[in-house]
Amino acid sequence: MFGALKNMVVWVKSNAGMGSFYRSQHELVFVYAGPGKSINNFGLGAKGRHRSNVWKYPGFNSFGRGRDNALTMHPTVKPVAMVKDALLDCSNRNGVVLDPFGGSAPP
Repeated sequence: MFGALKNMVVWVKSNAGMGSFYRSQHELVFVYAGPGKSINNFGLGAKGRHRSNVWKYPGFNSFGRGRDNALTMHPTVKPVAMVKDALLDCSNRNGVVLDPFGGSAPP
């Protein structure tokens, strides 16, 4: 279903969430290649987008405006800015993007 594994990203959250022994303050994001030639819109800084595989975006498990509404939609809401940056990194405008988790949140 997926192509080759391109990288593993660690999303560092602003606050620790659920856990068993330690509370997790990160999530892993696996980046796979799709069919055909991979799209790289950041090119290790060549196109003005410096990116590393450690992403720091505030999560909704910390207190703030909109937190309660976001958490009622899904217990592990991802920041819109993080998803937007990921899409800008590896897709073209008006391109096709596979979202295998589309519709996983309650209505």
